[in-house]
Amino acid sequence: MGRVESVVFAARGPVPREALARVVGSSCNLDDLISDIRDELRARPYELVFVAGG
Repeated sequence: MGRVESVVFAARGPVPREALARVVGSSCNLDDLISDIRDELRARPYELVFVAGG
């Protein structure tokens, strides 16, 4: 989860889903991971959203 957060918050713009999948590897369920991050961000002034299908 930390890897995805690092990539998302360090990026200058939107991060393609494929890039996040490469960061965590094929054995990780990216959808579940993103859902967990969204849950953690609810109490903070951030929102993780999909834009243009990714």
